[in-house]
Amino acid sequence: MGPLPIFQWVLSIPDRLSKLAYLMLFLVLEILQQEPDLTDQLTVYADNQSQFKSLHKQSEAVKEDRPRSDLKAEIEQLEDERIQLNDKIEGLHPETKDKLWVHLFI
Repeated sequence: MGPLPIFQWVLSIPDRLSKLAYLMLFLVLEILQQEPDLTDQLTVYADNQSQFKSLHKQSEAVKEDRPRSDLKAEIEQLEDERIQLNDKIEGLHPETKDKLWVHLFI
């Protein structure tokens, strides 16, 4: 069978794996627990780790609650309006150019 199915699986979910790899930077830390001097630091680390987990869950919930389709539709509408306004400005440009020229002679 070989490693081919593993590579197919890994390549099929790159977003999920990159997210996990990012989180692992914050959630995994190898510390020698035999050192008595590290007890306080381990406590601070555990507190920071739990705070990070909580904040990360909150940020993921906010990301999921955001209506992306509404934002995309609004962006498309604004882009259409921008194009229409640019076309209108381009259409008015020759008219205003002639009117300004006439006012110079009056």
